[in-house]
Order: sequence, then structure tokens, then C-alpha cells
Amino acid sequence: MKHFQIVHSPAVGSAPSGSQWVALKFRLLLLLAGSLLTTILAAEPVVKGERPGLDKTTPEMAFDGNLATFFRSSYQDWQYFQVDFGEVAPFSGLRRYMTTDGIDTRSRNRSFQGEGAQYSLDGSRWTLLTSKNATGWESAVNYGAQLHAWHTVPYGWSPWLLLETPVDARFVRFNWDGSNDALNEVEIRFGPDAPPKISTQPADQSGIAGASVTFEVNAIGALPLTYQWLKDDDKISDDDRISGATTATLTITKVESTDTGLYSVVVRNRLDSVTSRSAKLTIDPRTTRGLWINEWLARNESGLLDEEKDRPGWIELANIGTTDIDLSGFYLTDRTDDLTLWPFPDGTVLQAGDFLVLFASGKEGPNHLNFKLTPEGGRLAIIGPDARPRNHAAL
Repeated sequence: MKHFQIVHSPAVGSAPSGSQWVALKFRLLLLLAGSLLTTILAAEPVVKGERPGLDKTTPEMAFDGNLATFFRSSYQDWQYFQVDFGEVAPFSGLRRYMTTDGIDTRSRNRSFQGEGAQYSLDGSRWTLLTSKNATGWESAVNYGAQLHAWHTVPYGWSPWLLLETPVDARFVRFNWDGSNDALNEVEIRFGPDAPPKISTQPADQSGIAGASVTFEVNAIGALPLTYQWLKDDDKISDDDRISGATTATLTITKVESTDTGLYSVVVRNRLDSVTSRSAKLTIDPRTTRGLWINEWLARNESGLLDEEKDRPGWIELANIGTTDIDLSGFYLTDRTDDLTLWPFPDGTVLQAGDFLVLFASGKEGPNHLNFKLTPEGGRLAIIGPDARPRNHAAL
């Protein structure tokens, strides 16, 4: 009896390409006569969307292993994202990563926006994942505006929506109600009847005091898989700052020095258990509490002058907190595809109660940004050294 597993493990950063991408995305594990053999699917999956994308985004950007890229549909109603794997294998479930604009998860749910999934052998006859044959989305409200759909699923990574029993499938669809949100990534799982195996280990993390950090593990094996995160080999439980202690993704908000340590996770199924590597969490004692994008002006016709008597657009930052903020290693950007667009110079400190004006002139020099603001609008973001947004503002 053969058991198949396709491993697709997205991570923030540059997506692999060529043979590396094929190896990541389309590896099959065959368990045959007690021997574990590895082979590669001959054909790459074909990704398509029901609707075209905005701003040159494509459906392939939601299946490239890179959370920094995304597909934003031109349609604001029900539609599908489809993957044709070219071969039949036991499909077991999926999850997706969605944001409001490619970056922002807003720490809330996609209120009243529906989502669902389907699978097919031939691409014409489809079977829906419902509360009768799948688990994982019980916390979302079942049956939204479309038959057998869930709504109010969280932004960011959704929980895994898993079939009770893997089924043969070649085509998989994720369905969603557009609402201008961005689909950053879809992860599809094909599960074998095998002990748990960790395909992507938790990575070391660093965070600034008061920020949030996330540890994530990807595992394969016979379903269902259960998870238990540990800190310094002690079990972690959810509380007002910790969530996901028994899921594949552990999030700690408002981190503090006492959170420093080694984090690992035990993954179990009915056959065995496996423990991940220990990932180190390092906390920078600096805080950004009180940091604020206070004011901005894209079309400066009669306002502030720079040292050359020009009137470029400008941005004013404010520290409304009670502690000085060291901005060394931080960035300011107006682009979702370049989070490190303008680095704050080392030694930049915004004192408590103080303000900092930066000219969006495209010039070089102190207090000048290397980009300009557009009157048509957009979004500004302050990005921390850990590549996480610290403050947003819609222009």
C-alpha cells in the first residue's frame, strides 16, 4: 500500500525557484514494504484564479512559499483559487494566510466574510469540506452567505481545515468572499498513514519589548496531529498574552524579558510523537510603546520648507509615551513589497513627548526620506528590526 505526502512549507523571505522549489513543493514520500523512498512529481502544479488580480498581483503569488507576496482580486464577491497537482494523491486539508492589504492582519477576524474549500478528481465534479467531513474551523461561524461556508475566520494563518479521512484528489480549491482583502498564501496538505515528522522546524526569533513574536512548525504524518509547545522544556498554556500553545503556531504578545528562553513543540499522532529543535527567543529591551505616525502631508503647497527652501511632502512622528524610543534598526516605508525602504540612521532616538519631522523628498541628507508621498493615497508603516509593522497610517 502506498502513502503519499506533498510538502509545501511557506516562509517569510525569498521564495525558492527551479529544482529547489520543486523539491520543496512536490516531494512525495512513499512508504512501501517498510522502506521510505523519495521521488518527485513529474509535473508542477498549475495555479489559477477565477478573477484577475489588482496591481499586477497573480494567483501564483499566493502559492509561492513567500508570505511577503500576495494576490488581491479585482472582484469583491465569491471566487475561487485553484491548484491542479497533475496527479492524484490523498488530500487531507488546507489553511490560508490573509491580510487586509498584504501586511496588516489587524489582530481580528474577517468579520462576516465567507470562506470554504473543495476538492475534485477530474476538475468538474467537486466535493465541499463541511462541518460533517472536516474539522479545524469550529470556532468560526459555520455556513455564511454561501452554502457550506464559514465566516469570521481570523486574519493571518487560519487554523488547518482538515478532512476526517484523507481522500483522493487532483484539484483543490479555496473559495472566499473578496472584500478587497489580500490572499498571501494557501498551504495544502496531503497526509500519509505515518508517524509525525517535522518538515519545517521553528526558527529563532527576536523581538522588541512590547511587540509580538510567533513560532511556527510544519509537520506531516497521519492525521490528526496534536501540538504542545514548551518553554525551557516546560509546557506552555494559553493566557492573556499567549495563544496557540496547542497548535502549530505559537504567538506571544507584549513580550518581555521573562519570555527569553528556548521554545520547542511536541507533535503527536496515534502512532508516535516527535519533538522539534529548540528555537531561541531573544528580547530587545527597547520598547516602541507610544510611537505614532502623527501627521503627514503629500501635497505641500504652502507649508514646511526644507533646508533648500523646497516644499516636499512630510511625515511627523510622535512619541506619546513616557519612555525614549531608540529607532536604530527600524524602517519607514510606503510599499508592501519593500519593508526596509528607508532605514532610520543608527542613534536616532525619539524622546518621550517629542516629535520628528521627515521630508518625503527623495533627497539625501538628514531628515530626508528616499521616497516621496503620492497624493493618490497609500499606506505608511514603521517596520521593526524583526520585520514586523509597529505602526500604520492610511494616506
